Formats: sequence, C-alpha cells, structure tokens
Amino acid sequence: NKKLFFGRPLIEWSIKISKKLPIQLCNIFVTTDDKDIISIAKGENVSYITRSSDISNDSTPMVKVIEHALKFVPEDIKEIILLQPTSPLRTKDDIINALLKFKSGNYESLISGYKVDNVHPSKMYIFENDLLIPVAENLSQPNRQELKEIFHRNGAIFIFSRDYFEKNKKVW
Repeated sequence: NKKLFFGRPLIEWSIKISKKLPIQLCNIFVTTDDKDIISIAKGENVSYITRSSDISNDSTPMVKVIEHALKFVPEDIKEIILLQPTSPLRTKDDIINALLKFKSGNYESLISGYKVDNVHPSKMYIFENDLLIPVAENLSQPNRQELKEIFHRNGAIFIFSRDYFEKNKKVW
C-alpha cells in the first residue's frame, strides 16, 4: 500500500479519489497498522483506524479488517464504499456510477469487475497427479460462440450495506 505508483503511494490514490466524491459521501477512514500510512492519512486530513498486527498481514481476510473497522465507524453510517489501495486507476465517475447502480437497484452489495475474454471455466483445468482435471466438470465443452459472458471482480470498488455485512460477514 506504500508502493509508489506515478510518484505517490498507492494508499494516497484511494484517499485522493475519496476526497473528490460529493461531500455527503465523505466520511473517509484508513485502516492500517503502518506508521507511514497513518502519517499519509494525517497529511491528507482523513481519519485512520489503527489495526493490530494480527489482522494486518497479507493473508488477513478483508472480512476481519472490515469487522474491526466498523467498531470505530459511527453507527449512523449505513453504507460502506471500500476502496482498496491496489486499484489506483479507478475514477470518481467509476465510484459514483457504482453507487448510483447500488442505490437504484436497492442492492445490499455491489462489486466492480470486468468482462473476461478468451477465458471460461469450461476451458480451465487443474493439474493433479500428472492429469488435467476440469475445473467445472459439469460444464460441457461448447463452442466459444455458445459460452456465456464471464466477469472477474477487480477489487476496485466494493459497496455494501452495514446491515448486510454484519448479518452475512461478506461484502458481496
């Protein structure tokens, strides 16, 4: 999250794009255990939540991070937009359009993604004991033109209601 991308730490890109959102959306919280990231948050004049080291490593599930952060986020904040630092190319319009979609569909959660071309589960295999095993054994081997479109989440935008998360312990 501190790695430089075009001269700025990744976390700073998420903070700066958050600050460009309409003011009624802007309760910005950075959650970290890193002193440098806390310093960046302070320099950007946004709130930060200090995490303990046991939920601050590369293998920590995002659910644990969100559970911890929500203990410090005011109860009246009912909708959460999670912007991971590893997606610095998302735009203000990407976030606003996602939020409009979320609200217009009365959804409990929304994730961003992209259409995947030339990759489909019916054409994927796991290599096991010198054999290729189909990932999705129940899929036939249709022609490419018969395959349904496949989408992959990209981690740029997660929007979810606080109630949904607290009930389901997931963001989508």
